[in-house]
Amino acid sequence: MSRKFKLGLAGVQVEAEAATAVIAQEKPPIAEGLVSAIAGAASVKAEGTVTVPTASTPAGGHDTKRLEAVRNINVQPIALEQEDRIRADLNGLGVLDAQEQVDLLIKHLAMTQIGLRFEGTYRTIFGSQVELLKWLNTRGGSTKTELPGFYQMAKANFPNLYETYSFDQYLQYLRVNGLIAEHAPEHFVITLAGREFLKWITDQGVVDSKLF
Repeated sequence: MSRKFKLGLAGVQVEAEAATAVIAQEKPPIAEGLVSAIAGAASVKAEGTVTVPTASTPAGGHDTKRLEAVRNINVQPIALEQEDRIRADLNGLGVLDAQEQVDLLIKHLAMTQIGLRFEGTYRTIFGSQVELLKWLNTRGGSTKTELPGFYQMAKANFPNLYETYSFDQYLQYLRVNGLIAEHAPEHFVITLAGREFLKWITDQGVVDSKLF
């Protein structure tokens, strides 16, 4: 979807950043699991839409198309070097049991994917949405009617950005990325992912007072 922003002589850079930020929020979040956009098993179209290979799984069966995508992932040469380092690390630790190796690798893959997920979220989230998450985190939950204040404050500071970006879209970004959930009709709570994302911001020492 195309968007138009008014670019005057003053604040051109901020307006350009705003346009980029809104477009980024409209893209699907990073895919999770073994088949992911980061791993290269997903196809990224020119317009930026991420399409993850999927297939209907028969009852009691397996998702053969996704299995094929996992097996045929395009591995970069540098990844082969990293594979050798991981194998050497496992051997150096004396991890000989195959199941223990699988469990360790799954655990570390999960942590790596969470890190990539939060980095992707941080690149696209607005500062006002971070403040909304922090507010929800201290309250345990809130009705939808209490949340527009964060949106309205940001809209007052950046009217061009929010001219065609509604509050529902603003809230939907947080829902699609799993940071908030509708605990009851019109009542929202911060999720485990939302709380961990706020912790990630602190642990990484990145700025939480972003624009917009």
